[in-house]
Amino acid sequence: MNDSTGNILVCLPRGRRCVRVLSNDVRAEPAYPHLVRFVLGEAGVPWDWEYGDMTLWDGR
Repeated sequence: MNDSTGNILVCLPRGRRCVRVLSNDVRAEPAYPHLVRFVLGEAGVPWDWEYGDMTLWDGR
């Protein structure tokens, strides 16, 4: 782990489904909640713990 890449892995054990997002820039992290919801639906991830008041990408 370092301060220049941003990666995430979210798994839903009940449905046996996962999504992994790899980025070579931490500026991609605001898109993660939207990408995870697109692939898995609402996964119950507490995004505000990680991102707090950060303005998240709106997909436009």
